[in-house]
Amino acid sequence: MKTNTLKYIVAIVFAIVVAGCGEKWLDKPRLETDAPLDGTASTVAGCDALLTGAMASVVHEYVWSGYMQALGELLGDNIAPTNNMTFSNVLNTYESVYRRDLFEDTWGIGGRFTQYAGGAVAMSNMVIDACRKDMLTTDQRYISQKNRLLGEALFIRSLVHFQQIRMYNKQWDMNTANNYERGAILRDMPIYGTEDIPKRPSSTEEGYKMIVEALEEAVTLLPDYYDSNKHPVNFRSSGNKFAALALLARVYFQKNDFDNCLRVVNLCIGSTAGTSTFPLETDVNALWNRIGYLTTTNSATKGEVIFENVQLPPLIRNKTGASLDGFVIKQLKDVQVKLSNTFKDSANFELGDNRFRNWVKIYKAGKNTDDQLQTTFATYAEAKGLDWCVRKYTTSATGVNVTMMRSAELMLMRAEINAWKGNVADAAADINEIRKKHGGPTVTLMGTSLSKPAALKEVYQERIREMFGEGDRGWNLLRLGSLTGGKFKLWKGDRDATKNHCYNNIENVEWNSTALRYPWQTSEANKNPLWNEF
Repeated sequence: MKTNTLKYIVAIVFAIVVAGCGEKWLDKPRLETDAPLDGTASTVAGCDALLTGAMASVVHEYVWSGYMQALGELLGDNIAPTNNMTFSNVLNTYESVYRRDLFEDTWGIGGRFTQYAGGAVAMSNMVIDACRKDMLTTDQRYISQKNRLLGEALFIRSLVHFQQIRMYNKQWDMNTANNYERGAILRDMPIYGTEDIPKRPSSTEEGYKMIVEALEEAVTLLPDYYDSNKHPVNFRSSGNKFAALALLARVYFQKNDFDNCLRVVNLCIGSTAGTSTFPLETDVNALWNRIGYLTTTNSATKGEVIFENVQLPPLIRNKTGASLDGFVIKQLKDVQVKLSNTFKDSANFELGDNRFRNWVKIYKAGKNTDDQLQTTFATYAEAKGLDWCVRKYTTSATGVNVTMMRSAELMLMRAEINAWKGNVADAAADINEIRKKHGGPTVTLMGTSLSKPAALKEVYQERIREMFGEGDRGWNLLRLGSLTGGKFKLWKGDRDATKNHCYNNIENVEWNSTALRYPWQTSEANKNPLWNEF
């Protein structure tokens, strides 16, 4: 037993070092959880400890529910520059992304994500390996828990792999012959020692295949919801079958695989357009003010939120024991990060739209603090002339949950797919349900007899109104660029080359530009003898 324990501790250390950001990563505070990482994968308790650590890494502010929300917005055109364009006190992290200068940084978005995400993948892979090899057969709980453990590990690993493939690989090309370019190193086996480090990079084709297969399997393994009579309490903060379906739908949608995406969306939220088995929230602010476990968190009782980062101390804490309240969420709602003029034009809110009134913070002319807001306007043009910031997110001393997947996003996917297929009435049913619930009864509904181009325009605009600030915009523009043969780009937005807002004077960037891909970490390349093989 002692030997096995040491083996798994070494595996975690190797994985994080190999996927880390350089030689000094140990100098920085590291993630800690209440789960003992010296538990081995030879027991159910040990596997649950590893999964708790993996999930804590995923929801850390440097990974999914922090940097990754900022990244998609900064790469897109929703964000505007400020007079003092210093978004972060760490190497101007956000500024470089906004400029689309995706250099290999030590402690910026790419480096920190790789470090923490590498730990999540390593711990997930140990659980997957243990379940595949039935290493837990001496534990009497193994038979009843195996499917959950394996499904949970596959889901967590896929969360990270999907983000890695979006950051380091090219966007899925509709010409499939172009999907074999080298990209991220997506590890699907544990690192028990130096002999396990060699791994060649995955192409976009290989990466998506790995992620899709893992999630399709996870869907068959994961329970529908947390049951206190069957599952450990930490599973309540993790993903169930529907979370895996929602992520799988997002993956299929990113590669424009509409038939499979529609199939999965309908499995997750039901097949009737305009409704959802995860009913839309009527209070738009309630989506962003969820604290701790709610009655709909991983529960048989369903609400709009399908999967969320439950920031509930002491499940997630930093090295000193303090709660981790995602600082990037604070940054997104802070005046330092404004919404762009391009966003204002694209969203084109009606003044009575609840999302405009509640999800956007508008400052009086020349003002920049939260007690200097303007809330009433004679015209939309008047509102557009002022400074806007994201208002979706709030902060709390105990940490506010971060909504990571919700049914409105899946309804937007289905609406776009139906619009592309010419099923305008079905597309309108989903769009109008969102508008009635989130925008309110005064918002103009989408017509059911529009032309295909007009219907698509309505759907695209609704996605901007609904998803801004959630990390969607940049990735969606990449997807649409691939889908339309380059008609969509990552637009210039408010970037100004003369003010150093663009890297190498990049303005409108093509969806398949290498400028939009992070370079893989040299610390990995230096330790991995297969880095140059493909």
